[in-house]
Amino acid sequence: MSPEPIAANITDGPSRDITIRFVEDQHAHDITIKVADLEAGSGVTYTSNVACDHSHTVTLTPEIIRELNVGGTLTVSSNPDATGHAHEWTIRTQEGANGSP
Repeated sequence: MSPEPIAANITDGPSRDITIRFVEDQHAHDITIKVADLEAGSGVTYTSNVACDHSHTVTLTPEIIRELNVGGTLTVSSNPDATGHAHEWTIRTQEGANGSP
């Protein structure tokens, strides 16, 4: 039986970019949400790092970005990879995530 998947913000460094890690079955995928993308407010798709010979893409629509800019916790699904599997990614932001007050 594999452990419960973990999805959490792991950094929110000086650049204010947000890195999110998803860990399951002894491997991890990271994506980094750029503050500039939050500020732009347009939809964007990020590609995770490669782990266990695959990566994932996560699409943030303009609606999701608006919610992230307000602050809170949001769960989004990755787009299915070549094998057809996807993961749930939990993103936590504080009010003004895009640098605005």
